Amino acid sequence: MNLTEIKKSLERQFDRELTQGSVRNIVFWYDEDGVFADSVDTLTLDNVKIIKLYDNNMFAVKLYIEETDTGSNLLVYSPMPRPANRENWLTDTIKYSQTFSTDETSNNLINLKIDNALRSVVEKYNMFFRREERSRRFVGYGLAPYTEPKIDLGVLSVLCKLPAPNLDNVVRVLLSEMAHGESKVYDEIGKFGNLDAFWTLVSKFYGYNFEEQSLEKLAILLLVSHFSHGINGKMPNDWQIYVSDNPNCYVFADNFMKNSQLWEDYNALADYVSDKLRLSDRTEKWTIDEVADCDTFEEFDKSVISRITTNITQNAGEYEHYCKVLNIETLTMLDMARRDILPAAVSYQNLLAQTCINKQNAKPGSEFFAAAEEKLLTKLSELTARLSESIDALEKASEESHGFTDNLGRAKFIRETVFEKMAELRRYADEIETLTGRAYWPLPSSTEAVLGR
Repeated sequence: MNLTEIKKSLERQFDRELTQGSVRNIVFWYDEDGVFADSVDTLTLDNVKIIKLYDNNMFAVKLYIEETDTGSNLLVYSPMPRPANRENWLTDTIKYSQTFSTDETSNNLINLKIDNALRSVVEKYNMFFRREERSRRFVGYGLAPYTEPKIDLGVLSVLCKLPAPNLDNVVRVLLSEMAHGESKVYDEIGKFGNLDAFWTLVSKFYGYNFEEQSLEKLAILLLVSHFSHGINGKMPNDWQIYVSDNPNCYVFADNFMKNSQLWEDYNALADYVSDKLRLSDRTEKWTIDEVADCDTFEEFDKSVISRITTNITQNAGEYEHYCKVLNIETLTMLDMARRDILPAAVSYQNLLAQTCINKQNAKPGSEFFAAAEEKLLTKLSELTARLSESIDALEKASEESHGFTDNLGRAKFIRETVFEKMAELRRYADEIETLTGRAYWPLPSSTEAVLGR
């Protein structure tokens, strides 16, 4: 560190909030090799007095701190190693003061208020903490009290530019980048973060046990694990190694797929994995019934539509069977939406509305007192109205599909209209679920569905 960097670091240390009962900040700096013994005289800090400490004036310095000047902020600089406690007149004073070191790791521990027991963890991120903006965002996550996994995740989340630390979102950013043929963020993690730490978290959280640190294999693991919950037939033998029994895999893929703001990224990733698995060459091996519930990959929708078209031209019986299956699925969706989802959304909005009224009555004229509830209520009201409209639209489309006399016309209508209305209804329901209190939601969440509770 040069003197300019030391000045900035000391200023941050003296700007810290005073501990309870303190009236000033006292910082001890033991410069063991006396590197800055000559240049420290040029150091100036606002509202801070600098005292020099030698082996022959310890008692005088102690007297000055505890008797002569009891109100000023003090930097006590010593161009020698810190003496053993039993030989140091200032041991008691140091205990209620702060210490400063030009060692980068020590400095980071002090500035970030991280326990020295995590020194080895912080040390691997020294390059990361050299940029003030990264350090500020890391601290802003509020991860204290710190642990090694918290620090690792915090660094990863900053490098991924996330508003809050979240491993699912870190993985989503990296896999989306890979699917689009890029690796900028992953490379930055290798430079400023720690790739081993990332893969340790991935192994623990998703059950990734491959020896190779491969984003491609991670993407396949996550989506194939999700796919395994929807297929009613046999999984290919060469896919079995990618099936994890860790429920976090299913939750990750399901949440990613259902987030309307991330559809483009999810579709890019699903296409990438589909290509790696050569899925287009395999879909015909399953019957329609076996893949009817598979929504992980678009290839299955394409395959089903293709087979329906073929069956129409060949007058095969599978077409009528599939139409019956689709009709049952449509009616089930309509029933759940009308009897469960819509009433739950309205009930939760009634609670929010009453909360807004109570808060406004408690503090009349306050613009922001119930702002969060009002914003959530407005969003839910809009989505619920859209949900109600989509229910009516799907019901109308379902009825119209029965009016066709030719199979080809009916198949096209189902593909272009009924499928679209079902997806639209599901999209609004999924978004409402993310905003509705868990106690009010009538259906199992993704995690609950996987865990069976």
